[in-house]
Amino acid sequence: MASHTYNKPGCIEITHHGQVFMLRRASEEPRGHAAAIMTEVLLDAECKGIINASQKKTLLHSMALQLA
Repeated sequence: MASHTYNKPGCIEITHHGQVFMLRRASEEPRGHAAAIMTEVLLDAECKGIINASQKKTLLHSMALQLA
């Protein structure tokens, strides 16, 4: 049998350096890229305990409807 090594869940830290520029660039990118960025932000918020899994799911669903 193959042995698998799993990493523990991790968090990323998002800083506000150049925030306006990054938000502007994201809005100019295709919707899929913007969705990927927002998904990472929501995952980070869940990891830090700012939102729970249910809230993340609701926000992701709402985001998908808005971007469709």
